[in-house]
Amino acid sequence: MNVFNRIVVVILLLAGLVLWPAFFLFPQQFLSNLTGAISSFEQTLEGLTPTLRLGAGIALAILSFLLCLLLLILELRPSKPGVVRVTKADKGEILLELDSVARRIQQTVAQVPNVVEVKPSVKRSGAGVAVEASIVTTPEVNVPEKSREIMEIVKNLVEGEIGVKLTRLQLRLKHLRAPITVKK
Repeated sequence: MNVFNRIVVVILLLAGLVLWPAFFLFPQQFLSNLTGAISSFEQTLEGLTPTLRLGAGIALAILSFLLCLLLLILELRPSKPGVVRVTKADKGEILLELDSVARRIQQTVAQVPNVVEVKPSVKRSGAGVAVEASIVTTPEVNVPEKSREIMEIVKNLVEGEIGVKLTRLQLRLKHLRAPITVKK
């Protein structure tokens, strides 16, 4: 549904880029052209037989009603949580929600020394998961060492303990601001 929403918004914005400036710069001419187009459409409708006009009206009304109802249902239905298949399942099939993987990563990485905050994002990627994590650390941390440590922890957690293939891992580190000391 996100793709459909984006397409609709892009089309409306492109139409707005043309129509709104035309309306604000030349309102009388714009409204005159719009009135002319509507009266031309009205004359076309008058040329149709009443039964054809009624039949087409009913068909278009039903079609537009069903389309709007379908779009409303698709927009309001609860989304299914994303899942990934656990690869180390001996018998049967185990599906694990992506939110569970993200929470586990957050809990584990938050225990690493000098890590203040962890915000992981887990998405399906092929037969495994892609993990992006925003991590806030204390200012005195050694970035390359801490990055390697966290990457190793996440890899061992996802592939070893959870049993899901890790296809991509990206970390975004941010330091807390160091307190400013004033010498007297």
